[in-house]
Amino acid sequence: MLTMEKNVASKPAREKPRPEEKTPTEELIRVKKMLQKLKDKDLILENPTEYKELSYQAYKDLSSFFINEGAEFVTDVNEIYQEFGNKQTSPIIIRREDPKKVAALSEGFPINLNFDPKVVGERGDKYANCAIWPYGRDAVSGIRNSFLKGRGMAGPLVTLIGVSHNPKSTELTIPEEFMIKVGTIERDAVRIASGNLTKEDLQFIILRIQKDFFPEENLSDSEKTENNKQIFRGFIF
Repeated sequence: MLTMEKNVASKPAREKPRPEEKTPTEELIRVKKMLQKLKDKDLILENPTEYKELSYQAYKDLSSFFINEGAEFVTDVNEIYQEFGNKQTSPIIIRREDPKKVAALSEGFPINLNFDPKVVGERGDKYANCAIWPYGRDAVSGIRNSFLKGRGMAGPLVTLIGVSHNPKSTELTIPEEFMIKVGTIERDAVRIASGNLTKEDLQFIILRIQKDFFPEENLSDSEKTENNKQIFRGFIF
């Protein structure tokens, strides 16, 4: 049997090959560029017609993208409220999120829940960044909180996600003074989520779009006549 000679340095152990990093598809890149363009405040002022056309196309392309990633399209979001509001044994994490991150999430890129250092300050305190649902003083308390409180949007388009709480990837805690009402927001459903939100735990996405920026041919008959300013569409995963 061969043995290694003394005083002869052995070769360093070969590093294990790293798993290939996931790369976004061309479709995801295209959709994210379109959503980023919707954030251009100058465009809506300089060319409102072009901006509206961009918004119409963004809705269509984003919807098709979600469907291609396995989502079931829902015209009436009350179906989501009924299904998840009545059948869930444990609350779902509800969070208003940047549409670009939501598009990436649907393709399998996790959302890392970071805390803005400008907000937490030197103490490093975490702050409420989501809500749970069903929970609170009425059937849609958590959802209403998230639509009111979140900041992520692409111009007239807002995305809200519902994600199962997976303790392996996400920590969920109750903020101090969570029962205090702030303005029009009932805070009893708010929570602090840390960690990652993954596609495996993604339950649904709700789009909210200002009616003036929603393609008319995609409006239902009732939406065309109703005096509503917001249009909602859902995607169940």
